Amino acid sequence: MNNTLSTGLHVLEALIVGEMPLGVSELARCLGKDKGNVHRVLSTLSDHGLVYQDSATRKYALGPGWARGIGNRPTAHPGAHLMRRPDIAAWWAVDR
Repeated sequence: MNNTLSTGLHVLEALIVGEMPLGVSELARCLGKDKGNVHRVLSTLSDHGLVYQDSATRKYALGPGWARGIGNRPTAHPGAHLMRRPDIAAWWAVDR
């Protein structure tokens, strides 16, 4: 099994299930992983638009890019309400 991929999927799952932004330390503790490893995974996920980091809180949340993985149908996913959050919509508009 690819540990990095597995960690990335676990990070996404934690953000989906938690329904709230989480910091690197919180995610690492929750997943039982090294903070550096979780940070590198979050950086990669962020590069692909799957997560974003709030500049004020430094916490991570789902980004709009994760919806591509479910066929651009964000309402089909339990975390879909996050796509309607104004802060994510604003980030997406500026970043693209």
